[in-house]
Amino acid sequence: MNEEDLDELKYNKLFKDLDEIFPNCPFSISCIDDIMELDEVFTKEKTIIIKDNRASQWNYYYSNIDKNELSQYVNYLVVKQKNNKPITLRQVLTEMSNSVHYNDDIISEDFHNFLEGFDKTTDIQYVASFGS
Repeated sequence: MNEEDLDELKYNKLFKDLDEIFPNCPFSISCIDDIMELDEVFTKEKTIIIKDNRASQWNYYYSNIDKNELSQYVNYLVVKQKNNKPITLRQVLTEMSNSVHYNDDIISEDFHNFLEGFDKTTDIQYVASFGS
């Protein structure tokens, strides 16, 4: 088996494992290379905010939505430490995948549904980076 085949097997297993861990996730998790990354410390802050700013006039998917209505699709998800333990990526992804916002039909059908990572904008705010 060549290296390409091994890489494909590795990623197929990763995506299968992610589907088992997050069975109803409304987006595709594309921000990790190894399942072990889920339990690494995401932040030591006690509370963080994950912003989803895909809904904008520059995103063609939302071009038919009135500018005043558009702001209702920008979301700020608050994630808090549990049991005084650092927030992990698993916790962030669990809260995102269970969120009413990410499960909204308009949001979940956005073509930018591959979560590629997070951009830290302040000590406590991250912007979810989605691609297509």
